[in-house]
Amino acid sequence: MLKAKDKKNFYWLFICFLLVHQCSASIKKWLPNTNFNNPANWDKRRVPSDGEDVKLDKGNKPLAVSLRRSHSLKSLSLPINGEVIFYDGAEIQFCASETNSCNDSGDIHFLASVQDWYNPYNWQDIASLASSIILHTDNVPCVHDTAVFPQDSSFLVSSSIPVKVAAVELFGQRQSSKSFKDFYSGESGRLQFNLTESADITAVECIDSTGCPCGTWKLAENICSHVKCKDPGCAKPFKPEGSCCDICGTLLKLSLRQDFNMASYRDLLMNVSQKGYEGVTIATSKTEAGFVQVVLTDQENGMKAQIASEHLKDLLTSEKAFSVDSAEVLKQSATTAVSGKKSGKPKNNLVIPLAVGLTILFLFLVTVLFLIFRRTKRIRNHSFKFVEVEEFELDEMDADKEEAKLEKQYSSGPSSDKSALAMANPLYESAENEKE
Repeated sequence: MLKAKDKKNFYWLFICFLLVHQCSASIKKWLPNTNFNNPANWDKRRVPSDGEDVKLDKGNKPLAVSLRRSHSLKSLSLPINGEVIFYDGAEIQFCASETNSCNDSGDIHFLASVQDWYNPYNWQDIASLASSIILHTDNVPCVHDTAVFPQDSSFLVSSSIPVKVAAVELFGQRQSSKSFKDFYSGESGRLQFNLTESADITAVECIDSTGCPCGTWKLAENICSHVKCKDPGCAKPFKPEGSCCDICGTLLKLSLRQDFNMASYRDLLMNVSQKGYEGVTIATSKTEAGFVQVVLTDQENGMKAQIASEHLKDLLTSEKAFSVDSAEVLKQSATTAVSGKKSGKPKNNLVIPLAVGLTILFLFLVTVLFLIFRRTKRIRNHSFKFVEVEEFELDEMDADKEEAKLEKQYSSGPSSDKSALAMANPLYESAENEKE
C-alpha cells in the first residue's frame, strides 16, 4: 500500500498528466521545522522524555514550537518572546518532584536555528525523488513555483533579499500577497518568519509549454553561499547553468518539436531515470539562453553518467512521447581521474612506497658506481707511473747486460791484448814508415 506521502505525490502527478498546460511549474516544499516532536531539534537527538527539564530559551531568541502529542515534563523554559502551538489535542503536563511521579532525568535543550529562504538544501521538489541536488538555484522556489510550508508545523525562516514566487501554501491554504504579509508581519508570524524585504506572490504561472527559466540565476551568489562544493574527481569538469559547483558528467542540449511539453517530459524522464540509471543523477531545466538542458552526473568520475547519456540520447529521440528532435552533447568532462581524487578504479596503496623505494635504490646504485669509478681511476693513474719506471729500469739493465756480454765476448778471444781491439790508422802507419 502507498503511504500518505506517496499517495499525495501520485495524485499530483496524475493531475499533471490530465492538466498538462497548468502544471509546468514545480511545487517546492520547505524542509526544516521547529516541531517539538522532531528529534533533530534537540541536543540529545531525541524527543524529550517524561521528567526532563525542557529548555526552549537558547539565546533567548524569538521562537515558536509546534506540539502534536502530549508530554509530561518536570519544567519548561520559554524565551521571553516565544510560544508553543498545540495541535490535535496535544497537551503538556507538569509533575511535582515531591510526589515522585516523574524521575529527575536532567536537562534537554532545543537546537533548531533560523534557516535562510535561499538555502537550496531547505527545499525539496515534491515531484523529484533525486537524493542529491545538481541545479542549486533551481531548487529554491522559482518565480513560477509554489512554496509549500507543511501543515501542523512551525518554522524559523529568514530572508534579507526579496522573495518572489507564484504561490505560497501555509496552514494548508493558498495565501495571497496580502494574507501572507498580514501573517508574517503579525505577532505570531514574526516568531516564524523574519523577512526584511518584500514577499511578492505573483499568481503568475508559466504559460510556455517548453518551460520557463527559473529566474533565480541572478541570485546565484546568495544561493551558492550556502553550498559547499566537493572537488570533482575528473579532469575538465564543467558547471551547468543553475549549479553552484563543477561536476563530472554530461550536459545535453535538446532540440524540441512543436508539441514538446516540459511537465510531461519531466514525468517521463523521472520514470526512466529511476528505473534505468543506477548511481546517476539527472536534472533538466529551461536555461536563460532559452534552450532545454539535461544534466547527468554521478558520484565518481562521470563515467556512469556518460554511458547513461548515450542511452538517453537515443531514447529521447526515438520515443515520440518525449517530443525531442535531437540531443546534442554540449559539455562533457574527461573521465580521466584527477591525481588524488576518487576515480572509478580503486587506488593502489603500494604505488607511493614503491616509487620511493625505487628512487632510493637508484640513488644508492649511482653513488656506488661513482665511488668505484673514482677508485679505479686512481689505481689506473698510479699503475701507469709504476710501469714507466719499471720499463726505464729494465732498459738500463738490458743495456748493462748487453755491454757486459760484449766485453766478455771480446775478452774471451784468442788475443787478450788490448791492441787487438784497436783500429789500424793508415795515415799513422804511413808516417811511421817514412821515419824508418
